[in-house]
Amino acid sequence: FAKPAVGPLFVNIFIIGGILLLYDSPIENLGFAVIFGAAVQLIWLFCLLFSSGISAKNAFSRETFKSEIFMVFLKQTAPVAMWIFLTPIVPLFERYLMSLQQEGSVAILNYTDKILYLPLGVISISLANAAFPNLSLAVLEKRNVRIELLEKFLWLLVICMFPIQVLMNSCSLEISQIIYQRGQFGELESRLTTDLLSAYSWSLIPVSGTLLLNRLFFAAGQFKIPFFAGLVTILLQLSADAFLVPRFGPIGIGWGASIASIFQTTALLAILGFKSGTGVAWYCAKPLFLALILAEGFNLVLPGFFYQLFVFLPSGKMGSLLALSASWVLFQTFSILFFRYGLPRTKSCEV
Repeated sequence: FAKPAVGPLFVNIFIIGGILLLYDSPIENLGFAVIFGAAVQLIWLFCLLFSSGISAKNAFSRETFKSEIFMVFLKQTAPVAMWIFLTPIVPLFERYLMSLQQEGSVAILNYTDKILYLPLGVISISLANAAFPNLSLAVLEKRNVRIELLEKFLWLLVICMFPIQVLMNSCSLEISQIIYQRGQFGELESRLTTDLLSAYSWSLIPVSGTLLLNRLFFAAGQFKIPFFAGLVTILLQLSADAFLVPRFGPIGIGWGASIASIFQTTALLAILGFKSGTGVAWYCAKPLFLALILAEGFNLVLPGFFYQLFVFLPSGKMGSLLALSASWVLFQTFSILFFRYGLPRTKSCEV
């Protein structure tokens, strides 16, 4: 898992380098940096294949290719592939609904999505990718899947995402004002961004928790559970968007996403409790729902607290890059220390 994971780093390095070098160039030129980074990633993956002794000649030989194993893999992962295939229906439908709203709604939705993807990519997806091989090894080595490991991942996730969730909820106005100052947005677009960020913020922790819970089921070879939970969530989100947007405007998209994400997390926890016991589900649910409750209280008691911390961050493109790099190093260091000296152990369980 570790060596292939280096590939996306190449893509990100070339994207960041393209942003810095092509700052005053047409935005289309950034696409060349993405293509070049993707090509480097592809070359890296082929080098890993060749170093493992896999080539075009022996890829389908009897020693390398086992049709029985391939069919089992295909049968188990087919539901996940179908779920991934259906997922793009949601953003397509959302943009259709937003196109019926005031001018600029689609652009603001796209911009808001990019803001949300930053913490999800840096923290949530990173933790999910780190959790999956550990949980898979626990199953591969014929050991019980330790709830201790997943619980630590969930607590680490909540500790890192909690201030971001509070920041986007209580300080959405300040964030949108920064966008207003640096981008081509008017007062109406700024207000729309404020509403969307505030509504979308409630989906950050549930979406992140779903990523980890899905990895738990994937590691146990139970691919159908995330598929059915995801399918019902897609239908719920489409229905919520269709109901909320005509009545409340563009903010309905954000609330629809938050409602659907909370439902998906709750459904996965309920299934986990049914299969492994309510105690296991409680261990996993405790940090997620505690964070949501505390976030609302934090917004009422200390609004703008986390935003004041960002005032001291350096400005400018190089300053922003340094701030992001420092945040990434801090996150990695904290993660290592947390897993070494973190929460006390809990009992093992089978999933």
